[in-house]
Amino acid sequence: MGVKAMVRALHWLPVKARIEYKIALFATSTIQDLIVPYNPTRNLRSSKLYHLQIPKANLKRFGDRSFSKVGPITWNSLPLSVRLESSVDKFKNKLKTYLFVKYLN
Repeated sequence: MGVKAMVRALHWLPVKARIEYKIALFATSTIQDLIVPYNPTRNLRSSKLYHLQIPKANLKRFGDRSFSKVGPITWNSLPLSVRLESSVDKFKNKLKTYLFVKYLN
């Protein structure tokens, strides 16, 4: 049995997917002051997608790795059906399923 088959059988996420899972979960719950909803100045189709604003990083080396930048990027990459989930348990379930399909198919 190969590693990929074993990971699938155990329903584990690969490391990169696990990191995305933790960032997305963290972005929804505790750090509301570090993330800002995206509110365009005009009426755009993207205003109904519940995106977060991605701040510009001052330091190229570490600024791009900060949560205030990576959190919104990860959140914006999620499908709308996952982002709109109101219950934390349902959000976790949909997020894990999405990442499982994304990384193991």
